[in-house]
Order: sequence, then C-alpha cells, then structure tokens
Amino acid sequence: MVTGVKIMQNHFFHSDMPVITDNEVRIDRQRIHDLLEKALQKTIVTVVAGAGYGKTEAVSYFLKRYNAVTLWVQLSKRDNLCSRFWENYTHTFSKLNTRLATRISEIDFPESESQFDGYATIPEDEMAGNVKYVLVFDDFHLIEDSSVLRFMQRTADALLPNMTMIIISRSEPAINTVRLLSKGVVAHIDEDSLRFTKDEIQSYFQTQNINLTPQTLSNICASTEGWAFAVALAGMSLKKTPTREIYAIYAMKLNIFKLIESEIFSGMSEESQNLLIKLSLVEYISPGVIKELSSDAALKAEIDKLSSFIRYDSFLNVYRINYLFLEFLRQKQGVLAEDEKRRLYIKAAAWCVKNNYIMDAIRYSEKACDYETIAKSIYALPTALPHKTALYLLEVIKRIPSDAYEKSDTLCLIYTRLLEYLGRFDEALAELNVIIEKFEAMPRTRFTCRLLFGAYNNVGFAHYYNYLYAHDDKFWRYFQKSDEYFSLSEHTIKGPIRIFAVGACACRVGAPEKGHIEKFIEAVEKSIPYVSHTINGCMWGLDDLLKAETAYFKSDMKNCLRFAHAALCKAREKEQYEIENRALFFLLRVGIATGSYPEIQAVCKQLELQLENSEYAKRYNLYDIAMGWYYITIRQDGRAAQWLKNAFYEDDMDSPRRGQENMVSTKYFLVTKKYHELLVLLENQRDKYRAGAFLFGQIERKALTAICQYHIKERPEAIKSLKAAYDLAYPNSLDMFFIEKGNDMRTLTGAAMKDARCGIPREWLKKIHVRASTYAKNLAWVISEYKRDNRLENEPSLTDKELKVLADLSHGLSRAEIASNQDLSINTISSTLQAIYAKLGAENVLDAIRIAVSLKLIE
Repeated sequence: MVTGVKIMQNHFFHSDMPVITDNEVRIDRQRIHDLLEKALQKTIVTVVAGAGYGKTEAVSYFLKRYNAVTLWVQLSKRDNLCSRFWENYTHTFSKLNTRLATRISEIDFPESESQFDGYATIPEDEMAGNVKYVLVFDDFHLIEDSSVLRFMQRTADALLPNMTMIIISRSEPAINTVRLLSKGVVAHIDEDSLRFTKDEIQSYFQTQNINLTPQTLSNICASTEGWAFAVALAGMSLKKTPTREIYAIYAMKLNIFKLIESEIFSGMSEESQNLLIKLSLVEYISPGVIKELSSDAALKAEIDKLSSFIRYDSFLNVYRINYLFLEFLRQKQGVLAEDEKRRLYIKAAAWCVKNNYIMDAIRYSEKACDYETIAKSIYALPTALPHKTALYLLEVIKRIPSDAYEKSDTLCLIYTRLLEYLGRFDEALAELNVIIEKFEAMPRTRFTCRLLFGAYNNVGFAHYYNYLYAHDDKFWRYFQKSDEYFSLSEHTIKGPIRIFAVGACACRVGAPEKGHIEKFIEAVEKSIPYVSHTINGCMWGLDDLLKAETAYFKSDMKNCLRFAHAALCKAREKEQYEIENRALFFLLRVGIATGSYPEIQAVCKQLELQLENSEYAKRYNLYDIAMGWYYITIRQDGRAAQWLKNAFYEDDMDSPRRGQENMVSTKYFLVTKKYHELLVLLENQRDKYRAGAFLFGQIERKALTAICQYHIKERPEAIKSLKAAYDLAYPNSLDMFFIEKGNDMRTLTGAAMKDARCGIPREWLKKIHVRASTYAKNLAWVISEYKRDNRLENEPSLTDKELKVLADLSHGLSRAEIASNQDLSINTISSTLQAIYAKLGAENVLDAIRIAVSLKLIE
C-alpha cells in the first residue's frame, strides 16, 4: 500500500499502547493487516477488546501504511464536556486543512440535529471527493455524555461516501449501530481477532533474539492466551533473566503489578522512576517538555528501553503509555513532592494555552493552584458559552481559596463574568456592587484601580445587555467610571480587541414605545469613547451601525447609506470586523431595495475581501450568512451554504450568531414556500431565545407568521398577526419589515384593505402595499441583472483545461500545485480561474466548486 497522509494530534496521551514494538523491532502481523483492510471497505469499523490487546497499535500501524488520510481523535474522560470535546475534535482537522479547521472552529458544538446538519456541510465543502478518509475515535468507552454520544451517532449516520469511521473501545460503543448493521456497512473486530497466534508469538520472540523451545512456546501461548500486553511483558522478563521462562508468565497471571514492579520498575534508576511517575500525572504535554524532563542522555536511553510500554512516535508526534502500566505508575504518585507536581502542571497548562486547549489549560492550572491563568483562560473564551460549560467553570471558580482573590484583580471579577454568561445579570450586579463598595473604600493603588476598572466595565456591559428588559439607558456612566479607574491603574491591553458580537439585531430594545430606540443609541454613543479607550477599539463604529439599522427599518435609505458607510470606516479603523460585516450587510440590503446592482456587486467584493483577513476569526460564517441571505433573496438559493437552509437552532446558547443564522433560514423557508414548516419553527422559537424579546425580532416574526397564515388559507389569523406586527412597528415607523417582504406583503396588505374589521389604518396599508410592490420590482431587476451578468439562463460549458483546473481545486490543490500538476504557469492558472468565475457566475473558489457540482460539471 502507498503510505497516506496521517493527521494526528500533537498530544501526549494514554491509551491501549503499541505493545509489540520498540524503536528498532516490530513484527508485521499480516493477518491483522488483511483483517483491517477488508474491514475498511465498510463505513463503520468497531475494534472492541479489553486493556492491553494492542487495539490502538494495530490500527495505528496499519493506517500508517494504508492509502488514506487519517484523522485521529484521542478521547479522554474530559471529552464528556462538550466544549472540551469540540476543542479536541477541531484540532484534529488543523493539519489536514487550515480552512476546514477554521470553519469548524467558528461554529459551536452542534447540540441539535439542525446544528449538526449545518456542521456536516463544512467537511462536505472542504474535503476532497477523490481521497479516502479514515476518522478514528480512540478510547470511545470513556464517553458517557449524551450530547457527545449523539454527535458520534450523527457522525456515523452521515459519513461522507469516501470516509470510514473506526471506533476503538474496551466495550461495545454506546451508539445505535442496528440500522447500519442491517445495511451491511459495519465491520467488527473483537478480542479473539486481536489475540496473538502461536506463530505471531514465535515471530515476536525471534525479533527480540529470544530462542524458545517448542514446549516453552506452547506454555507461553497457553498462559498469555495471546494477550498482547502479557506477551510483551514476558518478552521483557525473559530478556532480563532468560532462565525464568515459565515463572515470569505464571507470576504475571497471579499479579500483574507485582511483576511490573519486579521485572521493570525496580531495575530502573531513581531518576527514571521519578520521570515515569511524573508523566503519569498528565495526558497532554508537548514533546519539548518531555525532552526537557529527560534531557540527560543516559536517562533518555533508559526510558527508551521501555518502548513496549511508553514511546515517542515521531511520525504521530505523540507519546503513549499502556493503560495497565499507567495504572501502576499512578499508584506511585504519592512519592512526588507537591512542588514537583505543580511545576509539571504549570508546564502542561502553558502548552495547552499555547495550542488553544483552553478547557485543559483550566484543569491543569487548577491542579497547579495557578488561579490567575484560570481567570485569563476564561476571559479568553467566547462571550457566549454553552450552559453546561459555564456551570462547570463556575464550579471551578467556587473551588478557588478565598485568599487567592486578594492577589488577583482578574480573579475577583471572573465569577461575575460567568454569571453574565449564564444570563444571571441580577446576581452578577449584586456581586459587582459588593466588590465596588469594598475596594472603593480602600486606598487607591494600581491593584484597586485595576480591579475597579474591571468591575465597572462588567457592570456597564451587564446593564448594556440587560437593556433589552430593563431599558436603563444610564449604562454609559459605568463605562465612564471604568475609564477613570483605567487611567489611574496605568494598565495596558495589548493589541486591538476585535471581538464584539453584534447579532441579527444590533438594537437591544424590547419595547415598542417611541423613544426607546433613540435612548439606546444615545447611550451607546456616550459609551463608545470610554469602551474603545479601555478595551482597545471595542465597539468603535457601533453607534453608526445602530443608526444605519434603524434608518433602514424606517425605510430611510439615504441615511442608512450614510451611517453604514460611517460605521464601515470606523470599524476598519479599529479592526472591528463584525461591525464592518454588518455595515456591509445593510449596504447589500439597500442595494436590493433600490435596485442598484452595481452597488451590490461592489459590496459582495468587499465581503469576499474579508475572507482574506486571517485575523477575522468568524469570517467564513459571517460571509456565508450575508451572502446566503443575498442568494436566497435573489432566488439563487442553490448557491447559499447548505447549513443555512436548515431549521432554527435549538441549543442552550444565547448566541447573537444564532439570530443571524435563523434570519437566513426563515428567508429560505419563505422563498421556497415551505409555509407550514416555517410556522412551526416560528412558534417553537417564540419563547426559546432571548432574541425573541428584541423588538425587531418580534416584528419580523409576526410579519412572517401573517404571510404564512395567509398562504395556507388561514386568512382571519393572518390579518390578526399582521395587526400585531403593525402595533409593534407603528410607534417607531419601522415599515421596512413589511416592505422587504415584497409581493408576499403586497398580496397580504391588499387582502387586509378589503377587510373592514382588520383594525389597521387604510392609509398605512396602502403605503406598504405600494412600497412593497416597488421593492418587488427592484428585486426583479436585480435578479435579471444578476442572471444577465452571470449568464445562468443557459447552462455554462467549460473547456477541458478549465474542467481539469476546477477538478484540482475541488481536491484541495493550491494554484502552484495545479500549475505543476498540469505543466502550466501560475499566470495561466489565474487567468483560467477568472474565466471559470465568469462562466459560472462565481465569486470565489468555493462558489465555483458548489456551482460546478450542482451542474454536475465535476463530481
């Protein structure tokens, strides 16, 4: 077999260790290779056996020589926390395809079925169709969390045609494989298959230069029953003392730990023993730290002799310790001084922080009593966390000794930050008020000023987010106070703070009464100078974005353009990428509303340019959302990302991005006339999310409900829903929610004008009727211009050269690789790409591949 590309994590982990192996010697078990090669013709392969049967080694050794790309996910008990599992899973893809890993990391753990559908389209888009992939989940038996198991189940049910999943476990996997078994797509490898045969045992001892008599070989076979760990241990014992052939085996059967003690551990130097016990403390540690701990050449050589039980694999870039040997070492951890443990935990935490394993960094930092790193790690997490994760972190914080809070300004505030994550604003504010009262009574030092800066900042954001319910427009005063203490603290923040989630509704107003919107915008306007100063540009341009959003929904296109451009300039000045994206989105909507196709093209190019900015963490998701809304609106829904066409999300996160994704999903269901489905979704989501309390969200939901009810012949209910939407929108003249519905709203308002009991002023209905008709005409013009520009009336034809270039692109090749592959210059490849884009009406490579696949031009 040709050796494939192997993508393995840069971890130190414990597993069913490679047992029949060392740095120079390894036997080739052709029987196992044949078994695995046949199994990999199936979609799912389960390898189930107890500890020490060499499951991991057998699969790993085979896959290194198998013609496939391997994605190896090493599981641990900590992967029962969804956030930690998602970090682990996402990192697995990082060496395969940076763009793929980035896109996966941009989304949250897919809790619901619709979220999983959204996730599943990413590998489908990004992974080459003509390459064999093998996805391995090792130590599957450690997973008990129902959410993670559901993800595994859905992954098994929705594998790509060119992918096989291998599950390595000590017990039968806790997923339902009955349906898959009935389809004949599951292969099973058990303990009996993995046991060493007599010939394989003999071959192993021969590679170890141990000659056995036929009787001794038979005795070893009978005693070990082909158990790989026992075979390896017997080999080590016999190499050490050849005359103790049978004693070693029977002693092993009586007490495996005593045999490890006598035959392996006791013969090692004290330094080597100490190193091995240290390594048993951790699961994730860089090879650099391992080398640092064993820098002495003699010590390293002594450890290398244990290659059957612990070894560094330079190809996989991991260390592995056999499970039974690990359990033995863990019983010895009491000999280590607490300071030794702490130093090792600090090194492990530092590696985790550097490699973005935040949840593991928090765990090791807690063991090291490094509470400042815990606080900083939590602050580095997204501003919206799954409920379970936030609760877990809250428990971590509660375990921190009270005296630690006196030494850390960050630690004092992190508890309140987590309460805000959980939406428990009243509790957070109560805690913050206690902190403020306590430290304002103390002398002003850098420490107290730094703490008060953070406390007032947290209070400001708590009131900002809670404006949706309380409508307290004085939150800017807390930011002002925060700024005062920030200046006194002489504290500095490195680099721009680019993360500020805007969401589908930037305006956090929940009540329809006139004046609330203006008060909120004014309060934000007053807050921005302070927030931007203390948090390095954060929020810069948000006030103009709010004005642009409000002007748009008031159908004031002139002012929307003015403020959107102002927001765009400010956001770019301070690297506020999401504010920039949302400003471009409103420019896109204005372009459709006014029928300005050249302006739409210019905005699409600017959105595409954001994809080139690697500093913009959520660029792929937000690009898909903006362009997905555009494509669906102009009836090119085939070009919208598939993950946006699913039902609303049902997870437990109050994420601003969920509102944006749902906005596109509702547009898709409306345009494709799935009225019954849309009504169910709207009803299910009415009270599910806080986003439902947004005034803008309430109006949108009511207007969509009215349209759906009208189309399914529930006319009286439709008029009532339209009236409810009108009552919410009228005080602030938010007409665009209705106008933007085009022909659907034109028809509905026409019917309402004929209903004398509808309760909506005729003048308003007539105005919306006319403007919705105009919007529909402008939309039709944009659609015709798009089709003319992209020549989609007739199916495009590509030349052989263009098809070959496109096929190579779909397989993940770079332009330079395509040029080399086809013996062409890079300039020729670039010009060919431009021709492909023009023929297919594509904006970028991803668009071109999607369109070509949909037209069956490539597979």
